[in-house]
Amino acid sequence: MIYKNDFNEFVDGSKGYTGCTFTNDSQNGGVVGTKIDSFHGTSMQIVDLHNTKDSYQIDGYFELRNRILKGKYIFEFELYPVSELTSFFTMTPYSSGSAGEDFFTIFGKNIKVGSPHNDNVGYRGELGLGKWNKIQIMLDFDNSTYALYLNGKQLDDKKYLDAAKALTRISFKTYSIDTINHGDIYIDNVCFYKTDKEPNK
Repeated sequence: MIYKNDFNEFVDGSKGYTGCTFTNDSQNGGVVGTKIDSFHGTSMQIVDLHNTKDSYQIDGYFELRNRILKGKYIFEFELYPVSELTSFFTMTPYSSGSAGEDFFTIFGKNIKVGSPHNDNVGYRGELGLGKWNKIQIMLDFDNSTYALYLNGKQLDDKKYLDAAKALTRISFKTYSIDTINHGDIYIDNVCFYKTDKEPNK
């Protein structure tokens, strides 16, 4: 296991947390530890700040500590959207401090591979609202590809893995530019591990 985080001791972004780096409004109430059910214990809540701020940016990083250069890996986590998201939520690979193309984008209750600004790729999956969803990314560094899975189903063809130097961290990001309700998100059981098998095989 390269990375594992269940957030059981997590309090909030201002205090930091092992394996994570928090920036911008993640340090100011945007990320907190919350118990949503007894099975998961404490989860990381990305807080809707629209009642306190006209605009905000909530982001941070899962720090892998290792430099991933070759082999096959799965990055996975559970995500619980309370309601449809009115701002984009993305996760992005970083190589030696430089961002690659977004792994995926969530908007409303829909998810797609890649950046929110890539109009050539449509939304392929639908998240369950008010419930846990499992998101997995199969990364093949030997062939420079990755594939996105939602609840065990591959959502699109394999895409180019833009992490040429070495994958060192994976970011999450959402924001609001007005007072529209963004919607709370919970994240738990973040893992990154080496494997030769595709998800659920």
